[in-house]
Amino acid sequence: VVSTQSTGGVMMKTLITLVLAVLGVAHAGEAYEDDSECYEVDPTRWHLLPPNPESSDGRSGLVLAEVGHQLFTLQLESEDYHTQYLAQFPYHDICNSTEFKWSAAEQHFPDDKSGKIEFTFPCMYMLEDGSGFLTCGEKMKCSSHVYLECGSDSENTTEPDWELSYAGLNYLDPETNEIITGGSEGILGVAVQDRNNPENYGKGTVCDDSFNSHAANLSCQYLGFDYAARWGSKPDNSKYIPEELLEKYDVPIVVGWVYCDNTSSHITECEASIMESHECSRSNNLWLQCQDFKEWAPINAGLFTVDNKTGELEASNEGLLLVTVAYTDGYDNMISLNGTVCDDSFNDHAANLACQYLGYKYADEWGSGSKYVPDSYLEQHGIPIVIDDLYCDEWKTSIMECEANVMEKHDCMKDESLWLKCSHGEEKDPVWDLASAALLTYDPESDGMKIGREGLLGVTFEDRNQQEEPVQGTVCGTSFNYHTADLACQYLGYDYAQEWGTDPQNSKYIPTHFLEKHGVQIVVSDVQCDKSNYNITECGANVMGRHNCSRSENLWLKCAERGNDWKPIAASLLSFDEKTGNVIPGSEGLLLVGLENSDGGFIHGTVCDDSFNSHAANLGCQYLGYEYAEDWGSGFKYFPESVLEAAGLEIVIDDLYCDEGKKEIMECEANIMEKHDCSKKQNLWLKCSDEEEKKLDWDLVSATLYKYDPGSGEVRPNRGEGLLAVTLTDLIHEEMDVQGTVCGTSFNYQEANLACKYLGHDYVKDWGTDPQNSNYVPEWMLEEYGIPIVVDGVRCDENASSIKDCDANIMEAHKCSRKENLWLKCISEDDEEEEEEEEEQGIELEFGGAKLKLNLSKFRGKLLF
Repeated sequence: VVSTQSTGGVMMKTLITLVLAVLGVAHAGEAYEDDSECYEVDPTRWHLLPPNPESSDGRSGLVLAEVGHQLFTLQLESEDYHTQYLAQFPYHDICNSTEFKWSAAEQHFPDDKSGKIEFTFPCMYMLEDGSGFLTCGEKMKCSSHVYLECGSDSENTTEPDWELSYAGLNYLDPETNEIITGGSEGILGVAVQDRNNPENYGKGTVCDDSFNSHAANLSCQYLGFDYAARWGSKPDNSKYIPEELLEKYDVPIVVGWVYCDNTSSHITECEASIMESHECSRSNNLWLQCQDFKEWAPINAGLFTVDNKTGELEASNEGLLLVTVAYTDGYDNMISLNGTVCDDSFNDHAANLACQYLGYKYADEWGSGSKYVPDSYLEQHGIPIVIDDLYCDEWKTSIMECEANVMEKHDCMKDESLWLKCSHGEEKDPVWDLASAALLTYDPESDGMKIGREGLLGVTFEDRNQQEEPVQGTVCGTSFNYHTADLACQYLGYDYAQEWGTDPQNSKYIPTHFLEKHGVQIVVSDVQCDKSNYNITECGANVMGRHNCSRSENLWLKCAERGNDWKPIAASLLSFDEKTGNVIPGSEGLLLVGLENSDGGFIHGTVCDDSFNSHAANLGCQYLGYEYAEDWGSGFKYFPESVLEAAGLEIVIDDLYCDEGKKEIMECEANIMEKHDCSKKQNLWLKCSDEEEKKLDWDLVSATLYKYDPGSGEVRPNRGEGLLAVTLTDLIHEEMDVQGTVCGTSFNYQEANLACKYLGHDYVKDWGTDPQNSNYVPEWMLEEYGIPIVVDGVRCDENASSIKDCDANIMEAHKCSRKENLWLKCISEDDEEEEEEEEEQGIELEFGGAKLKLNLSKFRGKLLF
């Protein structure tokens, strides 16, 4: 039976308890002429009952009206009468089309069933004014019944109108191997439904394209939390649900991109691409970590001046920046407080973002002091400074994405309160952001462009301040290298750049005369990406500036996805006996692997140490039949370089990375038979053991703060502030002490305060990571001396009285970069006296090429460099 809802006129198939077989059961009925027992009915749904359901196309049948739990037929009036009242009857809603035809149902049903219609269903007829329907119940009999045949017309084809109907965070429980839904973190899964057709819906994941922190916060709020603590895509999304599991169950990406500007207050107000084609891969699946407010957070802001006559605050486009910060207490009560913002760490970009948050285009001017509101007014009304160290790097697109200390201790004075002068006028200097990119190839047949995984790189840039129109063009490739090419391909949704270059192949993708004919310009030149950059948008570039590139230097790329059909099928550890010239297999040696592909090809080679870690070493030894890796490294310890050259052994596996969740080496990520930048001295070796794996119990034995003196070129321990370095020792096996830095991404006030107390101070004044950490010790110096990050994920609960009571990941694999090295600024009541003592008790030492000034009385740590 075909059913239609009267609201919206949407056709959908449904099962009804009364099917065609009901027509085979006759009910005793007789003519009813007394109208005194008639009553009006209000149909809630319309149905079409076909004569033969098996051959029905669902577009024709006996018209049935559903009223409550009962079905009624409709009396067929004379042709004139029926045409007269056609405008009042919802045939077009039933058919979802202006094309339809009505006739007598008795003409379409077999004789053995047509005579039973009136005995099976009570009848009703339409009132003359079209205001409703009248029936006299089961005793009423109609001489003829309406049969409707629906057509279709293109102009009434309704495009899907998608709406979000469900969202949840999902992760795989490794113990039960079941997908857990409804927690505070995981891959974001959504269900969307067509408003015009409730049976048209989709379920799947969300791509991270165009996603920002504001969108993440709105998503978490939709899920019932206060804000997003973290969010991202690859590689952490596979920790929640492996890609192969999503592929196995064919879980699609149903939302291609989401963009939320500052005016969006709900995730459903944001722009999104739903159930449309996209270029996202499963590596782009979005994950969220949602939390509830445990600390203060900003919720509103405005610019104010004091009226000299009334003494009251007045809102304006320029003035003192007043913000409202709030938090939720343990009883779900919202507590708020108004205050000012300190100018510490503030910059021009932060000023522009703050003005955009307030609804303006950009900041015409900014500063601090009593220009708009006297300090006496702030003192009189008890208005405190509630935000300090508000810092926005150039890639932040919303003030809410910037770093700041909210409702924490600070050293700001009232005259450091921030003021802004915002403007709707034209921006003098546009700030260009990469909006989209594609690889283009000219198609002579269509005289147009085709998009694929290889071609000339075309880009679109938009002015962040929305003053200039978007610009499109090509990229000059003279400064490109493999890392930059890889990042460009990853931005396009691929894994790496298989090939790249400029002339002459660029003209094979798009002829130079075509670019000249259409005036396509080079809009980007001098792209510079270092190894600390993980996204092409983080790299330096000359956008819309002067350059000396020609069209022959237009960049082309050939991108690829990892996962060719080369598979490891064998592995062994080998060492070379220089006395006998024999190759000896054993439990330690150079790791040699054998690869095979589906075409029957076979190759053997070595493994590069890039991205390798201790967990990967253990899994590698377990694959070879041992218990664990006693040691691992790279170089020519087991095979001389000359022997490797003579044997023609090449590196066939690079970037072999195993996170802690991997149980087998075959589950780990790796580049197999792809281009790499490894040298022979990076060949991996393993020393495996059958003994029970030893567990190291690392303990913090010392810590200190370091500060670089650019005048002398020395790195010195510094009691008050600096980059935090620690020394760890193994309590069980008495392994050699390890020294390094601490990743600060998980640090908050509790962790920072306990760290300062461990260093002998009273409390923390300030802490952070990039960019100030490089002011204390430059990254190049850490690189030069090979100082690793040895601690990350520090988490202290409220009951912790010492930093040693806190949880942390020590000497484990992590994703922190040197930009996330932690710095601290600690305070002690007797700092001045101690500074004098330090001058008297300090000595200078040289160690490993670096000069250190060591305070014997206060420094409790060991030498870092």
